[in-house]
Amino acid sequence: MESVMIEPGLHVVSLMTARVPRPQARVQIRAALRELVCLRLGISADEVTIRSLPGCAPQLLLNGQVSAQGVSITHAGQFACAAFHSHGAVGIDVMQVQQVPDMDRVALDYLGPEVRAMLAIASSARRADMFAHAWAQREAHLKCLGQALEEFKPLPGNCRVHALTVPDGFAGVVVTLLPGRAAVPAGGYH
Repeated sequence: MESVMIEPGLHVVSLMTARVPRPQARVQIRAALRELVCLRLGISADEVTIRSLPGCAPQLLLNGQVSAQGVSITHAGQFACAAFHSHGAVGIDVMQVQQVPDMDRVALDYLGPEVRAMLAIASSARRADMFAHAWAQREAHLKCLGQALEEFKPLPGNCRVHALTVPDGFAGVVVTLLPGRAAVPAGGYH
């Protein structure tokens, strides 16, 4: 397990989950996130709950009450990451770098015309990496705003984007709201 501070109040924990079934990997990353929250807030584990409900973003509960501090979790292949943001909403996403069938169409439908244009002029050696980074950024941005993945529409520019240092073969991004900004209300989250 590795934990890093991205900026004051924003911390990311990551771990490799090789040879572990997905349900056990989910338990491991949530335990690591809970440990990180305890460490950052100086509280005991029995005061912290990471609530995960189907179709909803994870919520941080402190002493049973929903906290305004944000948490986000992501998995890709054998790698998992979680973020804790003491100043509010956060979104994190990782993606394995791989060839995506019909990448051009998927980019246009979900990442928008600017990303599609960048991918069209990229060398074939860089295309999969660029796609993975763009996808991770889009997913993290949507998670931060509490929105579900849907066909492309521009997102508000009220977020700060940080590329993560991740193992080779992965792309990772964490997104937070700019100070003084609120997430755009939306229904649900994937």
